[in-house]
Amino acid sequence: MEKFFKSTHGSKWHHLSQTTYLDTNRLANSKYAKSGIMPLNIVIGKDGVIKYIHSGKITAEEELSELRNAIISGL
Repeated sequence: MEKFFKSTHGSKWHHLSQTTYLDTNRLANSKYAKSGIMPLNIVIGKDGVIKYIHSGKITAEEELSELRNAIISGL
């Protein structure tokens, strides 16, 4: 993650560098993912409310836009 945020592409997402966590114990995955599909993206706002859940690869511009909007609304 650190390498990504230092890269040219990752620097566009610098505001996430301190708020991105890996689910190494797969607790969030087991609770929210559909049949263990990876990757799993969950955005939880500062208020503790889940703003976004998406199982699987984000491939469409619309999906990426939804993720971005959820991140912004959660800050």
